Amino acid sequence: MIKVNYDATTGEIKGFYPDDIAYASIPEPYIEIDESAHQDCINNQCNRKVDVTALKIIEYTPTIETPVAAVETVDANLLAFAEALAAQEVRLKKLENTTTEGSTTK
Repeated sequence: MIKVNYDATTGEIKGFYPDDIAYASIPEPYIEIDESAHQDCINNQCNRKVDVTALKIIEYTPTIETPVAAVETVDANLLAFAEALAAQEVRLKKLENTTTEGSTTK
């Protein structure tokens, strides 16, 4: 037999403890399963858990939560200001290039 340690609230399997190994202690709670149930758990990792009411291994499909991306809203006035500032920077660079190209170095 194999002891299966699990979360008492969710039924999530935390570990397996075969009887052929002498452990100082086995965490509680746990249930006992046979080798075929253990092999099924190994072959279907994350898809098995302990039914905390019936105290047996059951099929389980975890729900995958996708994080919701926060959408930032930009104030229209702020956006217009940023665009005007960027345009002004382009005009200044053009002006600087015109001034340096027109000057003569002695």
